[in-house]
Amino acid sequence: MHPEKHMYSVVYISSATQEFSHEDLVELLAVSRRNNQASQITGMLLYSGGNFIQVLEGERSAVELVYARIAVDLRHRSVMRLLEQNIESRQFANWSMGFAVATDLPAELQLNFSTLLQHSRDTTLKRDNPSQVWKLLLQFRNSMR
Repeated sequence: MHPEKHMYSVVYISSATQEFSHEDLVELLAVSRRNNQASQITGMLLYSGGNFIQVLEGERSAVELVYARIAVDLRHRSVMRLLEQNIESRQFANWSMGFAVATDLPAELQLNFSTLLQHSRDTTLKRDNPSQVWKLLLQFRNSMR
């Protein structure tokens, strides 16, 4: 990763045009991680019941390019930007794309997914003063159960 300057973050929600199977999600995650790593994008993607919330962070032009591709992706509908902001540092700096499903996964798939938001305690993010991004992710998790 390059030095943390001109960092930008977008949070959006969307609905899938078709329900994603676990296999579909594994494939989506693999492609997202590969593409995001090449573009130096980090973030988090949550999925529940046909709905997505995603945080994208990185250099503004790279984030906007990824968001523009998602907005016209035929697998998504009702893409809506919830938050966009300049940021001082990444909240998901070590993740080309963190991922969690708000429902339980079979044991054989759990190694492929981040369970970040399935636990009440998390050491990865600052929880004393949660950011707007973190609040949106938690709200999504809590409302999609």
